[in-house]
Amino acid sequence: MVDLVRQHGLKAMARNFWQQERRSLFKSLLKEYIAEGYDKEEAGKFARKEVNEMMVEKEDFVHQLWDEAYEEE
Repeated sequence: MVDLVRQHGLKAMARNFWQQERRSLFKSLLKEYIAEGYDKEEAGKFARKEVNEMMVEKEDFVHQLWDEAYEEE
């Protein structure tokens, strides 16, 4: 793990984490929308929109925690 951070940097790991989270959420939501009867194109559009909203909330939460943690120092 330490070697991975040295080679690719912490920023790359964070970016990959967010990409994996986004991809996982999208796949899950896509399956849900298809199961509800939407066609693949419509399901993809709705899933993409919902994932974007969810990720904004998650990223805002992380930034807020970061700011609060380092504001006190």
